[in-house]
Amino acid sequence: MPAPSDILRFMRGQLFETPTLPKTSFAGKTLVITGGNTGLGFECAKQVAHLQASVIVLGCRDLVKGSRAKDNILSSCTSKQPTIHVWQIDMSSYASVKAFASRMPNELERLDVLLANAGISTNQFVLFEGLESTLTVNVVSTFLISMLALPQLEQTAARIGQQTHLTIVGSNIHAFAAHEQLQAPPDGKVLEYLSRAEEADMAGRYFLSKLIVMQCTRALAEKIPSIQEGQRPQVIVNCPTPGWCKTELFRVDDGGFISRNMLKLIGRTGESGARVLTSAFAAGDETHGQYYSDGRVKPPSVFARSDEGRRVQHKVWGELLSTIVRIAPSATDGL
Repeated sequence: MPAPSDILRFMRGQLFETPTLPKTSFAGKTLVITGGNTGLGFECAKQVAHLQASVIVLGCRDLVKGSRAKDNILSSCTSKQPTIHVWQIDMSSYASVKAFASRMPNELERLDVLLANAGISTNQFVLFEGLESTLTVNVVSTFLISMLALPQLEQTAARIGQQTHLTIVGSNIHAFAAHEQLQAPPDGKVLEYLSRAEEADMAGRYFLSKLIVMQCTRALAEKIPSIQEGQRPQVIVNCPTPGWCKTELFRVDDGGFISRNMLKLIGRTGESGARVLTSAFAAGDETHGQYYSDGRVKPPSVFARSDEGRRVQHKVWGELLSTIVRIAPSATDGL
C-alpha cells in the first residue's frame, strides 16, 4: 500500500494543480518523440510544433497512423510549420529499437530532446524478447533507446554550448507499486522472476514498471558527464509525470469499474498532461535526476527515497545495465 502522504500528494496534484506550457521557444531545435502518433506523445508533438520546433521525429509502430498524426499536427500550425519525420519503432523488439536509434546520428544534424514516451498497460501476461511485455516495453526498451541516444545528445550539447534533454516519462502511480516484488528476488534475477507467469501480478505490473523507471532514471542521471567537473550536466535527464490522463494507454487495461469511473471524474485530458512533458524539455538543472510533477520538482514515493528504496534501485539498475549491454554492447558509450 502507498504511504498516506503519497496518496495525499497524488490527489492534491490531480485535483488542484493545472499544468502550464513553458514560454520557451524551441526554434532551431530537433526533438524525437517515441509513441508520437497518439496520446501524450501526439499532444506533446503538437505543443512543441506550436512553440516553433524546427524538426520533430515521431517514433511510431504504425507508419500509417504516424502519417495521419503528422498531417494533423501540420494542419494545426497557423504559423511556421516544422519539418516532421515519421519513423518506425516497435518497442517490443530490441532490433527495431536499435534500428531506430541508428537513424538519429545518420539522419539528424542535431538532437536537442529525446522524449522516451512509448509504453503499455496490460493485464494480459505475454512475453516479448523473453521478458514480460510491460518490462520489455516500459523498462528495457525505454532505457535502451535512451542510452543509445545519449552520445548524440552529448555531442549536440557540446557543439551548441547548451544543455540538451533526455526526458523519460514516469508516473505518479509508481507510489502504488508493490515494491516487495523488487526486494524478494536475488540480485540479477529480478526481471527473470517477474517474467514467470506464476509470479506475475499483472494487475499491478504497470505500477511496478513505473517504479523501476523512476529509480533507473535517477541512477542514469548520476552517470551523466558534467560540462565542467562537478558542475552542470551536459544532458538534463528528468522524469516527468503527466498525471492520470484520459488517453489510449488504458484501452486494454482500464483498471476495472472503480478506476474507470474515477478517471472520468478526475482524469486530465491528454493535452493537459502533455504540458508537463513539454515543460520538462525546457526545465533546468534542478530537474536533473528528479521526479517532475505538475510543472515542478516533487519528492518521489516514500519507498523510492528510503534507504531500502536506494538499495533496491542499485540492485535493479545494475541488472538493467547488464541486460542492455547484452542487447547492445555500445549502449553505455554515452555514460
